Amino acid sequence: MRLYIAPHLGPKRLDKLTVRDVREWLTKLSGICRCCAQGKDAKRAPGSRRCCAAGECCEAHPSRRVVQAARDALRAALTHAVTEEEIGKNVAALVKVPKPRRRRIKPWSAWKSVDFEAGELYVDHQIQRAGRQILHRETKTEESDDFLPLPALCLKPLRVRRAQQTGDRKAAGDLWQDSHDLIFTTKYGTPIEPGNLTRMFALRARRAGLRVIPLRNTRHTCAALLVLLKVHPRVAQRILRHSQIAMTMEVYAEADDAAVREALAMLSGAMGGAG
Repeated sequence: MRLYIAPHLGPKRLDKLTVRDVREWLTKLSGICRCCAQGKDAKRAPGSRRCCAAGECCEAHPSRRVVQAARDALRAALTHAVTEEEIGKNVAALVKVPKPRRRRIKPWSAWKSVDFEAGELYVDHQIQRAGRQILHRETKTEESDDFLPLPALCLKPLRVRRAQQTGDRKAAGDLWQDSHDLIFTTKYGTPIEPGNLTRMFALRARRAGLRVIPLRNTRHTCAALLVLLKVHPRVAQRILRHSQIAMTMEVYAEADDAAVREALAMLSGAMGGAG
């Protein structure tokens, strides 16, 4: 209410609110950068500001779910007003949330996000394809921002990649275009198209003789391995970057027969059962 409704519809009288007002509000809300409107980047320390407060909007538009929640909150408030006979009808109930254009989203990192000495990666941005533009945006929620430990399996390829990119930069000369210091770029420093990344992943999988799966499904593969390794769900939640533990538990609920038998055997042993 405070962040999405009051700034736009606050001055309006309830009895003067129309369907058109609500529709225009929802359309405007979908196109507003939350970082600019809420001053997220401006709240950071001066030396840590990197987008909107630094003059480069990160285009952090609200998701459809956020817009839907804002409309639902307004509808609930107007329903109460109708019950109290303060207004004659609930105009929010007559308006549908506009459907956003489908966009491809991939996480991205800059070299400044990698701490080789500590073996950590800080994830707080993503690349999003919107029409013909590639946008650099903050992650969906503040909870998505986190430090992730980098094992040696990841650190070694990153060092190789850094050396490779240094060579690309020298070869490109004045044609180098990387303004965000991205880790993974084309040979001219531009962001890798999400679609190209997906196609390259499938190509590499076929060359390795592996079954080709959608790139997004590798997250589930990682989750399945964590289950087999008996990693605690809370630890797995951080690794998988699930916002809710319920999402992680859905994966852990898919236990195979062997795991079920092992668990029952352990229970039987604890209860003093004999085979």
